[in-house]
Amino acid sequence: MRRGAELAVLLTAVAAQQPRAPPTAAHGQREPPTQHAADEPERCPAASFRWSPGEHRINITTAQDEPFHQRSFLLLVPQTMPADGQRVPALVAWHGSSESPWYQSVLIDAQPNADRYGWIVAIPFGTAAHHTDTCCPDDGSCPLDSMCRPGLCLDKPNRCQFANGPMAGPARRGADDVALARLIVDWLVDHACVSRQYVFSSGFSNGARMSLRLGCEAADLFAGIAPGAGTSSFEPPCLPSRPISYLGFSGTEDHLVSRVAGWEMFAQLNNCTTVTRPTFTSATTRCFAYDGCAVDTFVEFCVAIGMRHEWMGHIRPSPNTDPGAVPYDLQPTDLDFSWYIFNRFSTLLPPPEMSDTAAEFIAAHTPAAGGADDSISVPGAVAAAADLVVGNKGSSLLITMLVSAAMGALGGYKLGGALGRSSKGARYTSVEGGD
Repeated sequence: MRRGAELAVLLTAVAAQQPRAPPTAAHGQREPPTQHAADEPERCPAASFRWSPGEHRINITTAQDEPFHQRSFLLLVPQTMPADGQRVPALVAWHGSSESPWYQSVLIDAQPNADRYGWIVAIPFGTAAHHTDTCCPDDGSCPLDSMCRPGLCLDKPNRCQFANGPMAGPARRGADDVALARLIVDWLVDHACVSRQYVFSSGFSNGARMSLRLGCEAADLFAGIAPGAGTSSFEPPCLPSRPISYLGFSGTEDHLVSRVAGWEMFAQLNNCTTVTRPTFTSATTRCFAYDGCAVDTFVEFCVAIGMRHEWMGHIRPSPNTDPGAVPYDLQPTDLDFSWYIFNRFSTLLPPPEMSDTAAEFIAAHTPAAGGADDSISVPGAVAAAADLVVGNKGSSLLITMLVSAAMGALGGYKLGGALGRSSKGARYTSVEGGD
C-alpha cells in the first residue's frame, strides 16, 4: 500500500498545478544563451584543440581568495572530434556529497557516453571543510590510482560538496560555484571547441541540486539541466532569465529528497500545460513530458518504482564499507538515465543533414504533436493508479504490475522491461553512498 500511495501522491503533486496562460512573447521564445554566442566562431581552429581522447585534469584560477582561488575539473574528451573544427555540445556533471569527480564519472559512464555521442564532458571538484585535492580520503585508505580514480572511495568525514544554495555548507564557507560554472563553460568554449549554445548541466544528489540552482541563476549559460535524485532546496525563488529544458528523475522510495524534484517548478516557469504524455514506459519506470512548453524546450520527468537514493540504471562503483549501515534492498529500474540525458538533449541540437528520401520517411512516420491519442490527463492517471493500488497489501511486484497496467491502459502503449533489471541486464543493487 505504501508504494502505491506514494506513487499516487507523486502524480497528484504534479496534477495539482493550476492551468497556466499561454507563453508570452518575452518568455515563450528562447534567447541565445549569452551575449557572446553571436560572436562565437562557428568552427574552432584545429591548432586550438590539443587534447587527446580520454581524461584530463584542468586547473583554473577564480577571482575568489584562498582556499577557493584554484579550482579543478575533469575534462573527458571523446575518441573522435570533428575534423573540420565544428563545435560540439558539452555536459557539465556535478558529483554528489562525499563523492569525487572520478566516482561520478564511473557512476554515470561519462567516458563511454562522451565517446558514443561525441560530446565533451566536464566534472568539477567540489570543496570540503578541510582542503582536499582529490575529494577522496587522505588517510592512506584510498590510494589515488588503485581506488580513488576507479571510484571506489567515499569521504564522508570530509565531504566534498557544491554550494547548491546560499545556506549550503560550501556557500557558508565562501565558495561561489555558480561563478565556477561560468568559468568552466568559458574555458570549454575557448579551449575545447564547445558550442556555447549547447552546454547542459547534470548531477546526482548534491550535484543535482547544484544543477537546479544553475537552472535558476545561470539559465543564460545552459540549454538544459538534468538533475538526478535532487530537489529544489535553495533561496531566493527561482527566476531564470530564459526558458531552458528540464529532465529529471526520482525514486518512489527515495526519502532523502522531495518526490517532486523540481519538474513542476520548471513546468510552470516554461509555461507548459498541465497535460502530460508518456515518453518511456517499462515494468518499473515511467517518464512523462509536459505539453505546450516554451519554444525549443521540454520538461520531462521519470519515476522509478521502488528505487531509493540512486542514479537510475547504474550500480554504485563503491562498496558499502560502513559496518553499521543497513544494506539497501535491490532497487528496480531498467532505464539508463545517463544514456537518456544524452539522447534527449541531443534532440535540441540542429538536425543532421539527410537525403530527401530520409526526410520524407521521417515526415511520414512522425505523428502530429498534441493529438488526443498521445496525451493523458495527469488527474486521470492518478485516479486510475490510486484505484488499483490503494488497499492492496500484496508484494511490491504485484503493486508494480498493477500500476504498470493502469499506466499502460491510460497511455495506450505496450509494457516492456524486466522488474529488477538494469539497462545492462544486471540486478540493480543499491548501496550506501553520497547524498
